[in-house]
Amino acid sequence: MSRNIRGDESVLENVLSLVEALLQLSEKQDCESKLPLCAVWNADKLRITGYKSQQTRGNRSKTTEVGTKKEYLFNQIKDAGKTLKLPPQKAESNVSQEKRELDELQTALDWLKELGVREDQKSTKNQGYWKFTLTLKHQTATIKDNLQVVKQKWNEYQKTNLKETFQVQTTDSFDWQEICGAMLEKHKRLTTNELLFADDEMKFELEAIHVPLALVERNKPKKCTEDISAEQGSRLYEPSYEEKQRFEHEAFLEQIIRDGVGKTQGHRIALIGEPGAGKTTQLQTIAFWILKKNLGLPIWISLADLQEKSVENYLLQDWLKNALEVVRVKEEQENAIADLFKNNRVWLLLDAADEISSLQPLTEISQQLTGWVKNARVVLTCRVNVWEANANALENFETYRLLNFEYPQQVQEFIGRWFHNKDADKGEKLWQELDKAERQRIQDLVKNPLRLALLCSTWQGSDKGLPETKAGLYQHFVEEVYKWKENRFPTTEQQQEELNAALGRLAKRAIDQETSRFRLRHKFVREELGDAKQQNSLFWLALKLGWLNEVGLAAESATKEKVYAFYHPTFEEYFAALVVDDWHEFLNHVPDNPALGVYRIFAPQWKEVILLWLGREDMGREKKEEFIQALVKFDDGCGEYRAIDRVRKGFYEFRTYFLAAVGVDEWKNSVNTDAIVAEIVKWRCAEFKVEVNRWVEFLTPIAKGAETALSQTNRIKAIAALVELINKPQLDDSNRWQAAFSLGQIGSGDQKAIDALVELISKPKLDDNILRLAAFSLGQIGSGNQKAIDALVKLIGKTQLDYSTRWQAAERLGEIGSGNQKAIDALVELISKPQLDDDTRRLAAESLRQIGSGNQKAIDALVELIGKPQLNDDIRRLAAKSLRQIDSGNQKALAALVELINKPQLDDSTRWQAAFSLGQIDSGNQKAIDALVELIGKPQLDDSTRWQVAFSLGQIDSGNQKAIDALVELIGKPQLDDFTRWRAAYILGQIGSGNQKAIAALVELIGKPQLDDSTRSQVAESLWQIDPGNQEAIDALVELIGKPQLDYSTRRQAAYILGEIGSGNQEAIDALVKLIGKPQLDDSTRRQTAESLGKIGPSNQKTIAALVELIGKPQLDYFTRRQAAYILGQIGSGNQKAIAALLELIGNPQLDNDTRRQAAESLGQIGSGNQKAIAALLELIGNPQLDDDTRRQAAESLGKIMLEEQMPSVVTVLKDYLSPETYENDFKRFDNCYEVIWKCAQSMPYPAFYQAWHQQEKVKDGE
Repeated sequence: MSRNIRGDESVLENVLSLVEALLQLSEKQDCESKLPLCAVWNADKLRITGYKSQQTRGNRSKTTEVGTKKEYLFNQIKDAGKTLKLPPQKAESNVSQEKRELDELQTALDWLKELGVREDQKSTKNQGYWKFTLTLKHQTATIKDNLQVVKQKWNEYQKTNLKETFQVQTTDSFDWQEICGAMLEKHKRLTTNELLFADDEMKFELEAIHVPLALVERNKPKKCTEDISAEQGSRLYEPSYEEKQRFEHEAFLEQIIRDGVGKTQGHRIALIGEPGAGKTTQLQTIAFWILKKNLGLPIWISLADLQEKSVENYLLQDWLKNALEVVRVKEEQENAIADLFKNNRVWLLLDAADEISSLQPLTEISQQLTGWVKNARVVLTCRVNVWEANANALENFETYRLLNFEYPQQVQEFIGRWFHNKDADKGEKLWQELDKAERQRIQDLVKNPLRLALLCSTWQGSDKGLPETKAGLYQHFVEEVYKWKENRFPTTEQQQEELNAALGRLAKRAIDQETSRFRLRHKFVREELGDAKQQNSLFWLALKLGWLNEVGLAAESATKEKVYAFYHPTFEEYFAALVVDDWHEFLNHVPDNPALGVYRIFAPQWKEVILLWLGREDMGREKKEEFIQALVKFDDGCGEYRAIDRVRKGFYEFRTYFLAAVGVDEWKNSVNTDAIVAEIVKWRCAEFKVEVNRWVEFLTPIAKGAETALSQTNRIKAIAALVELINKPQLDDSNRWQAAFSLGQIGSGDQKAIDALVELISKPKLDDNILRLAAFSLGQIGSGNQKAIDALVKLIGKTQLDYSTRWQAAERLGEIGSGNQKAIDALVELISKPQLDDDTRRLAAESLRQIGSGNQKAIDALVELIGKPQLNDDIRRLAAKSLRQIDSGNQKALAALVELINKPQLDDSTRWQAAFSLGQIDSGNQKAIDALVELIGKPQLDDSTRWQVAFSLGQIDSGNQKAIDALVELIGKPQLDDFTRWRAAYILGQIGSGNQKAIAALVELIGKPQLDDSTRSQVAESLWQIDPGNQEAIDALVELIGKPQLDYSTRRQAAYILGEIGSGNQEAIDALVKLIGKPQLDDSTRRQTAESLGKIGPSNQKTIAALVELIGKPQLDYFTRRQAAYILGQIGSGNQKAIAALLELIGNPQLDNDTRRQAAESLGQIGSGNQKAIAALLELIGNPQLDDDTRRQAAESLGKIMLEEQMPSVVTVLKDYLSPETYENDFKRFDNCYEVIWKCAQSMPYPAFYQAWHQQEKVKDGE
């Protein structure tokens, strides 16, 4: 290639867009056309040229062939409804949008030549005009077939030439796309492959067996603002999280990763899941998708590799060195990668946060995403238990939990893929055995992707039956590995037993380490397994058999010592479980002196080992029962709670009980199972107290802990207990709500759970909140279940119910009823009722949109609905949207709307609506465009309708020049009223992106002195939208907010728009800083200015200084001071001046409670580990004069910012508030302190907590 041009997937899309646009043109034009751009066929060659008309001396017009120009080619692309994908623009670049688009067009033309598709006509060289031919399939071929020629040539080129093209690289310029791709390839692996290399048939590429997993968004619940009395208790207890929205794999990639629709716009994403849930595989899929779609530069970091380095140092010292393959990284190379981060081009993919060598791994990550690293988009993976123990450390992340495989569909698909082309009959036999009714336990077990892969691999080489437990599955797999390797590395039974025992001892020691549990240094391994170089030593065997694998070098070691890891962390845990003969190795309680005891039961890293131990078939029943008994009878010696009816147990007593609840799911024969599950359900929902004749609910942390345990305990028993509770006639609404919610969490596919919820929905006088929740839960567990679908359809049709309840039913029906004919028929019947109210019709149309894809009955009903003359406009739009989504381009629908548009007597407004609906159903439909173009050209059309028509035209035909022309003309009318001009400027900002005519019109408009200020402000915003980086927009707003005579409303609007468009612009920041300091500024504008400063100047010292000064002004109104405190909490992380300002607010007793509460909340966001902040919050909690809400906020913030080393002193200060007297007389203080200490108890080692509880010395303030 003549120059080093891009060759990624977006370039191919641009090439195809250009060719398709020219093919479309060739179908419209006749051979005699002599226009500036012509496309004429000759057999298999499409000739592209153009003509120019000139006046001759005799005033005659002469048309000559000169060729075409790039501008005409680009306009044709737009006319064909296509766009060009542009590469990310460098921050320092001021290249216009038009120039970038023409450059990208040039790139497409260059590629067509490189592929041998384009041939130039030499006579046009260097004249600015183009004449060329495209060699395609044939004039008579379809557009699709002609495009296939280009695709085929592209693929052939990729295979042979592309790598050579990108190898040309100077020392100052790097092809980061290729570098990142090469580094990703090194990490591309399937976790099951390492042990299976002895049998090549068992090796897989990820794509061959990958069955995409769905994800569900987990949100923290909104704060409850309603004041609830102690007698009502936790009536509105929220769950520890809300599982809000389910995303299928492709939808997650497109909506969350590409479009950034989440709360962080895709900048901070956490993927959490159980061991073996496919977190690493999911992250790999995301990484390669980012690369393929040209969304940025993915950089992969396995967090265990950090080895106590910061992320920044690892990137510069390790990743960059390996990526560039250099001995020493140069300063300019370090600067180059830092610039990528600063320009927001990097995605950091952080794998396995739970493997970081830190007691608080998420806090560690939070503290490292600073400096230039913080500009990266971050996607990290983490085990659920580690995330839930430390979630507040990364609360700014949007969280998505990986769902298990759906049974039976996805499990069967995975098995089919695994055995495809190998032994399909064996795969079918596995499926038949697995799908037997009595195999429910193993069916549930293998919803986990890793365990299903292990089952397939063992079934492939064994005639054994199916295991019943996780431990049984791993045992089976270990036995099979020794068989597979028999030919290459034969071992005796004695060697296998010795190796298993040695690996178990190694694993135990590693798990006990505070750091590097999964990265094992050579010397450490050698101490247990001997010399790696000595043939048949245990170390040598472990490496040959694949139980251990070399994963790198210890960076902190001067000798570059080798580092190893078990092939998957779950096997490290399994081998550790094998060598535990006595449960006292998990728990050896010394009540009076816990420092002498053993308390592995409280260490998160030992949880999986304990569960595997309980599942061991060779472990005696008596030992397991003793252990379960020891857990449920544990006495932590920290407080007396038997008389406190909403607590009843000690902090660590709950932890042991929750562990026992999870344990009886792995060992289902325990005689304690029923009693344990009943207790967990009671703590999650409520307990009926006969002596007071009411239901008593447990404190929020206990209920949340029980909720988690309920999802992990024996599922069948838990569902039965919840169904029994729901059916109790004396159960109050609040607790029935809780039980219904819990069923929705754990009852997926269970008919008893579905029946209970359907029966609940059918009750005539049920509270609306419970009805909504029951519908929501049905949507979670009733996928494809006819009984659940019928119940939801019935609910939608109940007009006496409130709208939000029926909307919930419609939403859930969309989740579980896709394609269900009975549901579609019921909705069609509902929609057709003549007397139906608008709300119900709207809901039915929405549900049809979700479940009726491709269904003719649904399509007919929506077409009929759209044609009803009396229909509400909103419903018509919704029906059009629904129709577009269930059958885009349906000819019957299109014909109905075209007929409507063509009615001569139709009023302009209805014609506009019909045309807009047609355009929504079939984006780019020419009849819709023509109808709107004709409308917009009517001289008698009023200005208001004209801008609405222009907006509609711009939406269905983005960049339509006639729409833009109409708006430009409208804006220029001198007699136009201000509102319509403001509105037209706004719409131009929506549809005129990159259009030079629109940009010129707005630039001219913004300079007119007679323009009203409000419109000038809107024009500036629109100008920035269609021409990002336009300095005139910023200049106009800066000038505007400086006008002394400007009215408050317009100044406030200008400050708001600056906050939207001025990110990082120092001129904008300086103007807002100056504005916020003006003493005569009204409070409302000052608040808006503070908010805008927070948006465009995060971490900017001038911004923080201005807000700190604002907070300190005694004459400032409380509301503005609160707003400034709030924004400091958003942007002032770790800033000592910001923390000091907030501390001053908190300590000011003259301030109103709301302001002190806001200061406490902000402190919880920026004061992590700050001892003065902790002391101030402790003082607030203990202040008897303070209102309950402020003390609650202080407790919440304290829970967020205290580090583990600070927890003992917090426990010592607050424990005395947990007395029966405080519970009776000052319940909210008791509740606040309980929540803080509960958090401490989830993190602190039990002996340390015990010591802090019994420590009599009070912590001095500020220490």
